[in-house]
Amino acid sequence: MNKKYQPAGVLKDRAKGHLNGKYKGAVGLSAAQAGLTYVILMIILNVNQGISLAFLKSANRSIAMAVLEILITSVISWVASLFITVFTIGVYFYYLKMGAGHRPAVSDAFSVFREDASKNFKAAAIMALPGAIAILPYSVAVELYSYTKDLKYIFIALALFGLANLIIVFFSLSFKLVYFILADFPEYTAEEALAAGWKKMNGQRWRLLGFELTFIPLYLLAGFSIVGLFWFMPYYFESIAQFYLDLMSPAASE
Repeated sequence: MNKKYQPAGVLKDRAKGHLNGKYKGAVGLSAAQAGLTYVILMIILNVNQGISLAFLKSANRSIAMAVLEILITSVISWVASLFITVFTIGVYFYYLKMGAGHRPAVSDAFSVFREDASKNFKAAAIMALPGAIAILPYSVAVELYSYTKDLKYIFIALALFGLANLIIVFFSLSFKLVYFILADFPEYTAEEALAAGWKKMNGQRWRLLGFELTFIPLYLLAGFSIVGLFWFMPYYFESIAQFYLDLMSPAASE
């Protein structure tokens, strides 16, 4: 028998209901998430700029050296981004508790750095790896154009950029439920959580993509101000939590 899932509108209404009276803590979490993301991105930017300047000053500048620079900065970016990914696991844990009818605390989101931290970082590393690898060919093509000024590398870079984004979207959808599974099934290893999340998304990627796309108009509208984004993010995260609960057990998400 085919399983009937709730439409997007119902899941969003449930999200609004669970957020009622809890927006203050959720907005605080959004602010903490934005602050952490900003700090880490600034660290990545400054470290990578320093590395790039060091390579530019090198007397042995060559294509091989340029590719080496890309590899080094990509690894640094990937490692630093793990902290953002792990905190995102905590954020989804917060909204999963809310969606299950509990009153979460902002400290719940930070618990991922204390409890099962090695497992969470391992899962984050695996989830972030496909995107980091996918963007490498594009970065190399851009560097080749910068080095040779050959216009063909512009077209190659554009094609590779499009392909990289398709790969990133595919893996993002495939791993979306892993954030919740890590919180919902603490007994799972990182590998088991990844496998369970991937398996659960079989046949559901288009549905999740369609659900995600319904948030674009509101996201664009909220993006005109920081306040708008802080209001939007709790609504989005709790809606995704409702998607997970509905997928796992429709009765549990009511």
